Amino acid sequence: MDGCPPGPHQANAPHFCGACLFWRALMRMLAGALIAAATFTQTGTALAAEPVVHIVQPGESLYAIGMQYGVSWVKISGLNRLASDRIRAGQRLYIPLVGPIAARSAAPAGPPFNGISYTVRAGDTLGQISQQLGTSIPDLMRLNQLSNGNRIFPGQVLRTTLEEVSLDATAPGARRILISISEQRLSAFAGDQLLRKWPVSTGIKDRETMPGSYSVLTKMPNAYASQWDLQMPNWLGIYWAGTAQNGIHALPILSNGERLWGGVLGSPASYGCIVLGIREAEALYNWAEVGTTVTITR
Repeated sequence: MDGCPPGPHQANAPHFCGACLFWRALMRMLAGALIAAATFTQTGTALAAEPVVHIVQPGESLYAIGMQYGVSWVKISGLNRLASDRIRAGQRLYIPLVGPIAARSAAPAGPPFNGISYTVRAGDTLGQISQQLGTSIPDLMRLNQLSNGNRIFPGQVLRTTLEEVSLDATAPGARRILISISEQRLSAFAGDQLLRKWPVSTGIKDRETMPGSYSVLTKMPNAYASQWDLQMPNWLGIYWAGTAQNGIHALPILSNGERLWGGVLGSPASYGCIVLGIREAEALYNWAEVGTTVTITR
């Protein structure tokens, strides 16, 4: 180091001057402070310096666990080196959290029911919710496209009323579709008239839906994604991403008949496509034509 006076020392032994020792001590102090800051906030809230371990409960899915912690299920799958999205009760999963654990897993505050939807709280079951709202488990499952009544999680928003989803085919004006990634919403217009606005799920991180101006390229009653072994009903293809086409479609179906992403609409979940509810996707498919303008904004 420049500025260090020469002096006697053993061969191959480290040589430090007083200035060097001072800076080494200072760096050790700074490193200690950084470690402490990475472990606790000013209020003493523990942070996840290492992955959190989650024990899979009966009926849980990888997607629901990711939503519970605010982490992409793809990251959970990668960290745990999962060959597929299949998990089993009792399985230990590492969750790659980097923020306050309590804040990342807590359900939103406020009244759970607002007359239109119900926000699931810790300990809730579909049976308890249906009794509280005076409805039935099958009705809630149908409204929210849930394939398994046990797969609900804190913070999930459940629809409690069946809204009209048809689109007026006689409305004047050019038909166009607007998709907002930040809002996770799809709007259907006839001219300047807003006909419907629905929640969607766009692409997750590293598989984001691409903003831009497009048009409907293809219409298929059902498309098949061989890479993921998924059926995608009411397919409206809108742009090419390499050799694959991304589009708008209903909740996808696995080869065993299970619907993916039911109950998570309104949050990113797909591999780049825009996913709608079952009834909404059918209504849009019947209304949109090849050539219909599609605009995707951030």
